[in-house]
Amino acid sequence: MAFDIARGVAIILVVFGHTQRGLVAANVMYGYVISDYVIYTFHMPLFFVLSGYFFRGPATEEPQQWWWTRSRAIVYPYFLWSIIQGIIAYAVSGSGATNGAMSLSRIFEILWDPISPYWFLYALFFGNVLAMLLIRLGTGLMMALAFIFFISTFLLVPDVIQDVAYGFFYFSIGIFLRDKSLLRYLPTSGVAAMLLTAGFLVVALFSLLTGVPERLPILAAFLGIAALVSTCFCLERNLAQTAPLRFLALIGQCSMAIFVMHIIIVSTCRFAFVRLLHIEDPAPILVTATIMGVLVPMAVQIFVLRLNIQDYVGLPTLSRTGWHKRPAREA
Repeated sequence: MAFDIARGVAIILVVFGHTQRGLVAANVMYGYVISDYVIYTFHMPLFFVLSGYFFRGPATEEPQQWWWTRSRAIVYPYFLWSIIQGIIAYAVSGSGATNGAMSLSRIFEILWDPISPYWFLYALFFGNVLAMLLIRLGTGLMMALAFIFFISTFLLVPDVIQDVAYGFFYFSIGIFLRDKSLLRYLPTSGVAAMLLTAGFLVVALFSLLTGVPERLPILAAFLGIAALVSTCFCLERNLAQTAPLRFLALIGQCSMAIFVMHIIIVSTCRFAFVRLLHIEDPAPILVTATIMGVLVPMAVQIFVLRLNIQDYVGLPTLSRTGWHKRPAREA
């Protein structure tokens, strides 16, 4: 449950961050730098680390099954939702519903140039492939090679290669943590969680003030991930059966649906406020768009699970989400 809670917090931050950036691009919001930098320091690394932590190598699956699993869980959702978002963006270009224009040809470029925010799925797939090829070298050596790949490609190669290197580095860390059972050393008391959080904020703000580029505060990312996971284990131990925490875990279980749909929802909310209601106060837009960007995709996921069409829309299966299940103590 703790990992679901961590995913829930992280995906809310993803929606909040993209909502904030959309408002800035639309010249509705200003002065967002600190919160943006702090959020982007660790929330995507967390998703890569957790994905790596649950990585199943070729030794546990037949090669054909391994490729089929990744194609269904990553490749198909990437193409489906990239095309859906691309077509919608193209259809409404010039209407004010988006902050930029989308050409029809741009949709065909997703093979080598992902549409935001689907770069994560693109990098995740290639992270899986690289891990499959390199894991026989040992998880420690693979992590070292991933670090070299990440640092050596930063600012020197096309963005998509940087994305893959960035994602693979944190993905390999997740594999290493699982392989060496290092999470058992993570302190999970309330005091430890607060100290880790304070350390993360100090390092992140120091990195911001000293001009460290967004993806390079690695220590801050480590501390942010450790702080969130520690906090989630602490919450699970003390508040596991409370409704708010169970709902936050459900948000984490629906993180794929939220991830692939939230840009469409957030953009629609912003358009409704600014263009239709003529409200340009960023606070209500930020709050409403973030809430809707989380809740609407969750409702869609539950609906498609009821219809048993989740595979057709690239969302997790019923067994993966477990939204219908009672907590173990009530079973």
